[in-house]
Amino acid sequence: MHVTFCRTCEAFCGMAATVEGGRVTKISPDRLNPFSTGHICVKGPAIRQVAYDPDRITRPLRRIGAPGEFEPVSWDDALDDIARRLTAITTTHGKGAAAAYTGNPAAFVSQFMLAFGLLADLGISKYFSASSQDANPRLVASWLLYGGARRLPIPDLPRCDLLLIFGANPFVSHGSILTDPRIHEELLGIGRRGRVVVIDPRRTETADRFEHLSIVPDTDAWLLAAMLQVIFEEELADVSFLDSSTNGWRELRSAVAAITPERAARACGVSAEEIRSLARAFSKTPHAAAYSRVGLCRGRFSTIAVVLLDALNIVAGKFARPGGWVFADSPIDTAPHTGGYDPSRTRLGALPTVIGKMPSIVLPQEMLLEGKERIRALAVIAGNPALSTPGGANWIAALESLDLHFSIDLYVNETNRHAHYILPTTTFLEREDVPLLGWSHMVRPFAQYTDAVIPPLGESRVEHEILQDLRARIGRMRAAAPEAQCDENPLQTVDALLAQGTRNGRFANFPDGLSLDTLKQFPHGVMLGAAGDADSWQQKVGHADGRIALWSQPIAAELKRLLGAEATSTSLRLIGRRELRSINSWMHHVKRLARGQTPTL
Repeated sequence: MHVTFCRTCEAFCGMAATVEGGRVTKISPDRLNPFSTGHICVKGPAIRQVAYDPDRITRPLRRIGAPGEFEPVSWDDALDDIARRLTAITTTHGKGAAAAYTGNPAAFVSQFMLAFGLLADLGISKYFSASSQDANPRLVASWLLYGGARRLPIPDLPRCDLLLIFGANPFVSHGSILTDPRIHEELLGIGRRGRVVVIDPRRTETADRFEHLSIVPDTDAWLLAAMLQVIFEEELADVSFLDSSTNGWRELRSAVAAITPERAARACGVSAEEIRSLARAFSKTPHAAAYSRVGLCRGRFSTIAVVLLDALNIVAGKFARPGGWVFADSPIDTAPHTGGYDPSRTRLGALPTVIGKMPSIVLPQEMLLEGKERIRALAVIAGNPALSTPGGANWIAALESLDLHFSIDLYVNETNRHAHYILPTTTFLEREDVPLLGWSHMVRPFAQYTDAVIPPLGESRVEHEILQDLRARIGRMRAAAPEAQCDENPLQTVDALLAQGTRNGRFANFPDGLSLDTLKQFPHGVMLGAAGDADSWQQKVGHADGRIALWSQPIAAELKRLLGAEATSTSLRLIGRRELRSINSWMHHVKRLARGQTPTL
């Protein structure tokens, strides 16, 4: 029995793998894991089918003809040719000619999350990711309010008595930018001692279990602004906190004054009476929080909607309070995450970069539009943007126009079938790891280390090893000064961050701090306990004055744009949904998961 944890989504549930003759024969929940306490969904055990899928790529492939026509090739031949082509492209056309796209799965792998320096060393300077499909409005809202795009508050579920859920379906997603593997039980607990209200156009699985408030799609900003108007008008705001800890709350109050519940009701389809009742209940419940996810991040007014959701928590006195809207205590996080938003124009117009990544909607045009910084080389890692991003038919022409396209993945997909090379990587069963992503938004501080359950299958390799090998080859071609070391392990960086983040007994259960060696003594993982001298929330805010910025020029402009689009449409709206047996555009190669997943209207 080999103890490990799942990396399919942000819950990081504990798993126990049975290995016989070097092969995983069964995956069960780890009932001794103190974080997930025996919980696991259908996707975790399915990774065994992915690992041994006969369609999985386990040898490097080189394209030999039309899209999708490949032959096996050696690692040396593949990497030598990629290094030669990439060096020639960036030498001739500059760094702007090389780009990388990373898909959703890469976010859950600690080694890859630390690999962007490696991509830069390859001469890549343009970055794209799945964030612009599902998370950028949340990131930009955090940049505006807290001075850092990666500062992501979460609801304090264990102590919450009233939870408002906007555009999220945690019964299916198991939490998003909210790490709690027992979130189903957490929500049921809130429902027993208080209320859970789900604001969503669709009667989701979560909404079906609790109170459901149906809303017209893409109108959440109207509802949130009207709730703020009620709280301000009825003097329910926490003025003491607003005066001591925020800037611009009076300007925000003035801006939403005209958005009465009656006016908002015409746009969002929720009655004025319901809006007032919800605002009053939220304000008067001491332990309450409002939470949102992908539903609020996809629409014409998604960023201002997320800003207003956070403002609702802050104005109503729920921020940094037990049972409210809080910053998690991460074991590697002791300083503000500043920056993350650049409003400068792309070649195609006024489209900003967020956490250093350009919006994926421009990627096909960036490959097709002639000019100085046209993308001629593309690396796609754990992604399938031709299927999961806008662009349509442009994608085929764009991908076929590239001088170099290589992919690091498990399968041939709609995007990399156009690649020159596909390089095989590992499943999470074949790598060591820590739940790095989850640490920034865990409801209860927890840490775990896992080594690889089995060696890499076939010739597959971990992503950072592939990139390090490419960097070494490119360094030799450029005759760069001492050759970069190729054996460095990103988890060494995690180890150093752990030592720094848990120093001075910050977590009660570990007064001497944490290291990977310490975590290895707890194979099932360990609860860290309350942070005894945890940084106050002010120390996690990136603005120079340590205050929350409830008003700024971008917020003012977006509210003005919202008010200018008041007319509602009677057209039907097509909205997305989550599936329990998949995650976004992956896990579809397991037949028992994909069975029955047919589109419905």
